[in-house]
Amino acid sequence: KNEGQLDLFSAPPAPPSEPGRLDVKTPDAQPSTPDGRPSTPRLARMGAGMDTAAWRQTLDREGTRAWLLMDADKRFGPNAPREVIEWYADEGTKTSAPAVMGLQTCLLSENLTPLLPEINVRTLILASSNDEITPLEVQQMMQQQMPRANLEVFDGVGHNMKVEIPDLLAQRTLSFITGAG
Repeated sequence: KNEGQLDLFSAPPAPPSEPGRLDVKTPDAQPSTPDGRPSTPRLARMGAGMDTAAWRQTLDREGTRAWLLMDADKRFGPNAPREVIEWYADEGTKTSAPAVMGLQTCLLSENLTPLLPEINVRTLILASSNDEITPLEVQQMMQQQMPRANLEVFDGVGHNMKVEIPDLLAQRTLSFITGAG
């Protein structure tokens, strides 16, 4: 491990869980690990409109595409073209429902907040002002916890802004990397 580099592979393993199980009981529940520790800030503080119980039901019954479309209004901004949303859902079918459930379980059960102050490199956080999945307050907390983080906020786009404004995000990222931003 190099100085200043996080070794994510040596982290303690997550407690065993039923494969594919999304362990959030109600939409308003504070997600936590099986031993009661709070989970990561990004999903632990999802907007009140995010229903993780419905996520699991939809994934189980209808698959990844239906899951991605069920709350497209929260994933995308109000001006996202329908064909972009449909393309995104079609691409999402490349990931199986059990894999999506496994990822969600991981994101809801690991508290990585203590690692944020250890990230000592210049970091650019690109955020949507209207993101219900990873609310702006969570992104702001991440910026405050990371010593060298910059936060740039975009209006009119949703959580999946990477497919709504890819050219703008690429330009902002390139400017950041080259030191112009």
